[in-house]
Amino acid sequence: SYFAEAFPDAGYGVELAMRLATVSGDDENAVKFAEQQLTYSYDTFDLPYALYVLRNHEIRQNRHGQALARYNDFFPELAAAEPLVNRSNVMASVDLVPVLRGLGRSDQADRLAQRTLALLQSIPRGGYFGSRTLKAEMLALTGDKPAALAALNEDIESGWMTYWLD
Repeated sequence: SYFAEAFPDAGYGVELAMRLATVSGDDENAVKFAEQQLTYSYDTFDLPYALYVLRNHEIRQNRHGQALARYNDFFPELAAAEPLVNRSNVMASVDLVPVLRGLGRSDQADRLAQRTLALLQSIPRGGYFGSRTLKAEMLALTGDKPAALAALNEDIESGWMTYWLD
């Protein structure tokens, strides 16, 4: 909460507090800061992690419908009959698939997964706007374990790392 207190009027401080609470297992504060982060985010690039934190909280409470409603508020194009997946919503797209499956909307989840995988084929892995491990995550969500592990191995071999691997 130091970051949120140090930067009370800035989304960045709240985002840092949310991330710290998440990795330290403080679910109560992670949810609080995620809800607060949604009020600071003016573009879709900042939203997916806050939605991810809140999605996980809703799924743990078996409230998939509420999780879907949040995604629909910020990314309605993803829940459309013909979802529109692009670079600004691809992270949210990956995170929405389990919500749709939890609601019994397997056909809609499969359609979203296929559109997401098609886009991920065209995005470089590295760089600030790179796909990182999204392809491996989406393949795992589709149940293709061998392809997911192969994609993750490719990510690692191409230099993907996060702070927890250091």
